[in-house]
Amino acid sequence: MLNEAFDAEQRVSNAFFFLDYFLSLSTDSSFKINILAIDTISLTLSPSLTLIIFINRSNKPD
Repeated sequence: MLNEAFDAEQRVSNAFFFLDYFLSLSTDSSFKINILAIDTISLTLSPSLTLIIFINRSNKPD
């Protein structure tokens, strides 16, 4: 159980590292808002999947 909690914490930490990386690359404010809107529960369950969904959504035409 302790290992599971550590793994979840590590995944969230990794996800936020990638969020920082993508935010630093982005000059589009709507992209930044979409990335920042990701909730911690989604990050804990599947950080990479959540990032892909939000990156794709940010590129959709209005």
